[in-house]
Amino acid sequence: MSWRDLLDEGHKRTLPWVGRTVVHSAERSWSVRLPYPPEHGWFRFEAGGDRWASLVSREPVEPDPSYFTTMDTYSGYVVGDRFILDSARVDPDPRKLIEQTKQVYCAEPGLDRFARAVVVKDREGLFIYRNQEFPLGPENEALMAYQDRKESLVGVAGVTPALDLAFQWISYQRVQAEVRRKEVERLLAEEAKKRAYPAGHEGCWYRRRSTCTGSQGF
Repeated sequence: MSWRDLLDEGHKRTLPWVGRTVVHSAERSWSVRLPYPPEHGWFRFEAGGDRWASLVSREPVEPDPSYFTTMDTYSGYVVGDRFILDSARVDPDPRKLIEQTKQVYCAEPGLDRFARAVVVKDREGLFIYRNQEFPLGPENEALMAYQDRKESLVGVAGVTPALDLAFQWISYQRVQAEVRRKEVERLLAEEAKKRAYPAGHEGCWYRRRSTCTGSQGF
């Protein structure tokens, strides 16, 4: 490897991309040249001494452990793309549930519904997933309560406010998804009815030769 190759390699960095026009290391930031990465995740960038970073490859890579070494860490629960801090306090008002969660970026796929995790804050204050953490104990019972469609975790020992909030949030999300599904089904049914009975022919009850004639005789 030549000295130029070593210099070029020294400018390559593995950084999280979260859909912004900038990327950050723990120490500094770069504006991202087009093209952008195809999805949120960890990517290799050419990021040297100027203020610009260029995507090296469109293929995502494993996180760089050194990225996290100087950052403050936070523990809590990952529920989908939301993070619930262990310090959370529950406001039971459904309209305020999302305000008590934080967007989390670059979480690994396939996490359990009540996965405990460690995250860090980047230079913009965004939460970046670092790694999964061992459960505290009641998470499996919380999962069973969710699967049984229970309304609360009353009776489950050791439930923290954060886990209670995670349970309420994911239960609320399920209800909202069901409401949206039923509304889509209703709209599709209405559209199918309109296609079957075009405007002006709704009252026709007799069809001859596949044409609605409006005649009631034979």
